[in-house]
Amino acid sequence: NDSPITPFVTVELYHKLNNPKENGLEKTRYTAGASDKLNKRNVFDRYYRYQTNNMDEDETDKHILGVGYSIRF
Repeated sequence: NDSPITPFVTVELYHKLNNPKENGLEKTRYTAGASDKLNKRNVFDRYYRYQTNNMDEDETDKHILGVGYSIRF
């Protein structure tokens, strides 16, 4: 891939294992973003994440914008 920009999509599932009364899918995170390879050692990420809370009715779903930076030594 010669493009310096690489898109990505992830799904994370959080499941409670240590509470038999509330055993189930606690939350789900859907993430979409892009990584910019600045050079061989530096990568900059930006993403949008939508998080649903399945167990706690009082907690609202969340919309999250994030950035990240990685350096390889």
